[in-house]
Amino acid sequence: MCGRLNVIADPLSQLVSEQLGLNFQTTSNTDLKPTQKVACVIPQNGQFIQKNLSWGIKPQWSKTLLINAK
Repeated sequence: MCGRLNVIADPLSQLVSEQLGLNFQTTSNTDLKPTQKVACVIPQNGQFIQKNLSWGIKPQWSKTLLINAK
């Protein structure tokens, strides 16, 4: 996983909304860092919902967030 992420709200929000049939909203962040929140789409009860989740990978066995994992 790369440590940084580039989120550009438009046209991402519009495309996701149209393709998945939900009102997806996010804000642009050209330097999203691990542990910051990012808008995600997850399946729940047979439909897709938007949820803000922390960016990063933290397995149960790890005490810290994994950055640049292969």
